[in-house]
Amino acid sequence: MSTAEMNIRFASPGATRFDSVNASTANSSNLKVRVSPTKSVASTTAPVWTLLRTILLDLPLALLFASFLFVYACQYIHSTYYIPLYDRAQRTNEDLYEEFTYYHRHCTSYDLSTHHLPDLLVNASASLTSVAAAKEVVEDAVDTMLRHGAIVLPDLLTADAVRDLRSYVERRNAAISDTEVYPVSQGDRRLSYGIDATEDPAVVQAIRQIANHTPLRAIMQALLGDPDPASAEITAITAYPGAEDQSWHADTKEDGNALKFARTYSHSYSLFLPLQETTAAMGPTDVCPGTHYCANDVTEMCDTNKMGLHEANEDLVFHAGDGALLNQHVWHRGSAHTDPNAMERIVFIVSFLARPKFGKDPRQLSRGTYFHQKWNMWGHTWKDLMDPMASMGKPFSILRCLSIYKPWSRNWGYDLVTSAFMRFSNEQLENEDLEFRLLPRLEEVGLPSWLWGTVSMEEGQRVAWQTFISETLNNTFTFLAEINVKAHAVYGALIAFFACIASIRRQSGVSVFRRNFLRVLLTHGVLLGVTFMILRGIRTSEWGSSVLSGRTLQRPFPSIAITREVEDRMLIQGPTTVPHRSDVLIGSRYDAAFLGSYDRWLDYHAGNSDYLQIVENLGPLYRSYQRLGPFFTTQVENNLLSLVEESEGRFLQQNFRTGDWQIMDEEEARLVVHDDLIAWSKQLLWVLRRSIDHMVADYRFGLFRQTSLARYSQVHLLHLRRTVLGNRLVLSKSSRNGRPPSLQSQLSLSPLRIEALSHITIHRRSLLPPAVPLPEIREGSRVWCNLQNMEWDWYPGVVENADENYEFFDVALEDGFIVEDVAKIDIRQYPHIKEGIRVHGCFGDGLEDCFPGTVFHVMPNRDVGIEYDDGDVEDRVPPSRYFVPPFAYESPS
Repeated sequence: MSTAEMNIRFASPGATRFDSVNASTANSSNLKVRVSPTKSVASTTAPVWTLLRTILLDLPLALLFASFLFVYACQYIHSTYYIPLYDRAQRTNEDLYEEFTYYHRHCTSYDLSTHHLPDLLVNASASLTSVAAAKEVVEDAVDTMLRHGAIVLPDLLTADAVRDLRSYVERRNAAISDTEVYPVSQGDRRLSYGIDATEDPAVVQAIRQIANHTPLRAIMQALLGDPDPASAEITAITAYPGAEDQSWHADTKEDGNALKFARTYSHSYSLFLPLQETTAAMGPTDVCPGTHYCANDVTEMCDTNKMGLHEANEDLVFHAGDGALLNQHVWHRGSAHTDPNAMERIVFIVSFLARPKFGKDPRQLSRGTYFHQKWNMWGHTWKDLMDPMASMGKPFSILRCLSIYKPWSRNWGYDLVTSAFMRFSNEQLENEDLEFRLLPRLEEVGLPSWLWGTVSMEEGQRVAWQTFISETLNNTFTFLAEINVKAHAVYGALIAFFACIASIRRQSGVSVFRRNFLRVLLTHGVLLGVTFMILRGIRTSEWGSSVLSGRTLQRPFPSIAITREVEDRMLIQGPTTVPHRSDVLIGSRYDAAFLGSYDRWLDYHAGNSDYLQIVENLGPLYRSYQRLGPFFTTQVENNLLSLVEESEGRFLQQNFRTGDWQIMDEEEARLVVHDDLIAWSKQLLWVLRRSIDHMVADYRFGLFRQTSLARYSQVHLLHLRRTVLGNRLVLSKSSRNGRPPSLQSQLSLSPLRIEALSHITIHRRSLLPPAVPLPEIREGSRVWCNLQNMEWDWYPGVVENADENYEFFDVALEDGFIVEDVAKIDIRQYPHIKEGIRVHGCFGDGLEDCFPGTVFHVMPNRDVGIEYDDGDVEDRVPPSRYFVPPFAYESPS
């Protein structure tokens, strides 16, 4: 047998037919030479073909399918989660009738908290190292903020940071585009726009210094009740020489902010930092201290009592790098820049509010909060500002603002999607925002205009935005579905073509088809699996489950239509009324840690503030007197009640179900006085009472408020509260025998019977109101003031000053003006608006077509229910349609 034949016979079992043929025509040495090149070509071309196929076919197909799944997921998330949130985020005026926590407070100049701007200064030096000193600074800052609505903090930015940031803003001002500019009032010589925290080293430096200022951070945490507050605004406002006075304004609207609806809307704060030494002529920010408690238009009052932030310093300069932190409820304005030789006034502004805690905290953005925030800066928090370059740069800022991704070590702030739907659901955006702010952003990211939805504001912002988003998603979904069908059809055709080629070459066409089909199935299956897992993760996440269960953006209070006997027994039966600044308010709708400083909102109501000052002084004395018996404790109670009465105050308790304020009878007021004196006598008791109140409020308004557990837990907690504070000692037979009233009798308040007032038919009006003993009219008294000695020319106001003989008075009118030296004959006491008073309800503009009736219900916003003398009834009559006339009624003769 020849050598060639042996090579053929003993070829390896894996040798191909082609190899055998070659072997039969060559010797052994030639066989090795010829086989080796053949294997090298095959091993080289196969990876190249695989790479080309992956790049040209598999990857584009996978990207197309991934895009289709992405849009499908967006469409599913929008319809499943966001459309229900649009409905829940909406707060109509009808909804807000049941969500009051305070009342519609009508302020005059008497309500200004100070006329001395240095009262706003807080020494929050970053060099403070003592824990006790830092805690004292925070307490002082929170106290000042709650009292005045603003604080001034020196030296927040270094001189280098101020210089660099001002230089950058000047360059940015010169190159700003129209689409970036935000509107401001009296904006002819003013400029404002959003700033990216990472767009320049000067901005990064300033942001870092602000966020790493330890006292400032502690102050914000205490104010907002959040260890990592959400960043809501980074902007600069420039006022050039010639800029006029802005109109006085609050940054939030009184009909939808935390002033009256603390559990519905978040309170927010803006930090103003001047980037130059600002004098009075350069247009510093003017503030109106104390107006964060005011619900009426106080323009005239603030204009009469205007105070500029430069007045906080002795040299009358608002220094570069200092900061003014303003509650966004407080009234303020940018004043006129009247110095033609001075540089433009630039203010750097950052704003904060508590992070959204969906399912736990029902609050949302206030109405009217026009944050000048650059679109990709939404979604960040204080922690991000401490090192902006780490997590606020692109593309991560874009993913963050769209609520797609954040680093695991960071928290979600208010992302762009959430803030936008909260705003347009309540008609709080500008009508042109959709067309002139959103559409340019869509162009930037490359979304073709032929995929956009319809833009039409005919049916309001909410319908317009919802329609645009839904149509854009549907158009994109339909387009990608068509493209995917066509692409997969082409891919299938190519597979069939190569399978046919393989069959022609006597290879397995079925094998070729199977391999390619399995490859597509694998890649698409992975993508489908990832999409499914993402959607499942969203559904099972805290956010998703809260949305689906209805907890996210649920109403802050349960519907009052649901009555429960066990809760009815916890309510007093006093007549409803509108509170006055001198009243002592016993709230029932605050008491939550997530409210931050607003948990103490009522402590700074004028009547409460004066009352608690007395309680704090008398608390230890009252506790020691308890050992001596009820006579001594009763005298302390009498003294405190008399002081409140002398200031024309009343004790009012809030109905936790309706939000109405009800007048307490003497025994109910005495029990309140007792509890306060005991709690303030010892810090531990004060903390225990506050903790119990928080738990009661959580059972009333929290996640489990509809359960039997919540209803009966309130009863047990109130029993515990009474045990902690003890029973009030009373001068009665039982107390003399050493048997105080039972706990049940203290908790179960018997109904107070209110006799219905008899209807009096109006015959005529007397020309002048009946005289009132003038010693009852003093500073703080609400009065009618006659300015022109005419029977109809009466104006409501508050007495600011009286001479020593009570002959002449200075009256702060509700329209903001102050009238001096009003004679006593032109002063009449203004009665409280409460159930049972006589009023005129009107059906025409200008208080015309008015008819007499009796008030049967008073709401916190001053709306009343009137039963007219002719038998007609109106449930909600606004203040513009009724009046308490400054004259006496006379029965018909």
